[in-house]
Amino acid sequence: MTATRQLLSFQDYLAYDDGTDTRYELVRGELVVAPLPTTEHSDIIDRLRDLFRAAIRDRELNWLVKTDIGVYISISESGKETSR
Repeated sequence: MTATRQLLSFQDYLAYDDGTDTRYELVRGELVVAPLPTTEHSDIIDRLRDLFRAAIRDRELNWLVKTDIGVYISISESGKETSR
C-alpha cells in the first residue's frame, strides 16, 4: 500500500507549525527544509535590511522591514503552490 502525500496550499503553509524551529519552504505544494544561510548570505541580508530601514526613515514612511517571512512565488500549471 502506498501512502499519498497531501499537498499544502499557501494558506496551509502559513499556518503550519510542527513545534520545532525548523524553517521550511513550500515547493510545488510540498514542505522542504530550508537550508541555513551562509555567512555571506546573512551579511547581505543584514546590509539590505539596514539600507531599506535608512531609506524608509529618510522618507518618513510608515513601513516595516521584515526578514523572517515567506514570500508567495507562484502556482504551477498543475496548481501546486510555491513559497520561499
